[in-house]
Amino acid sequence: MALVLGAAGPGNMGQAIARAFAREGARVMVAGRTEAPLRDIAAEIGGRCCAVRHHARGGHRGRDPATLEAFGQIRHRVNATGWGLLKPFLETTREDWSR
Repeated sequence: MALVLGAAGPGNMGQAIARAFAREGARVMVAGRTEAPLRDIAAEIGGRCCAVRHHARGGHRGRDPATLEAFGQIRHRVNATGWGLLKPFLETTREDWSR
């Protein structure tokens, strides 16, 4: 099974990576912060999805029991999360860094 974090944004890199894994025959679990697009990409590729706050302290470990039971051991993990901070470096706050 391949676990792809950061696949909630329609058309983003995480979704492209999930599609590539699925094309190569992998069972894929997509994860991210927004459930609706995760359900859409999971349905498209025949995978599973899990909405998580993977940026929170403690993080997401990718151990959704139902997915592991259905798909088995995680063999590949991809962190395709990210966001754009469009402000000058010297104006960056601690909250920005934490995010």
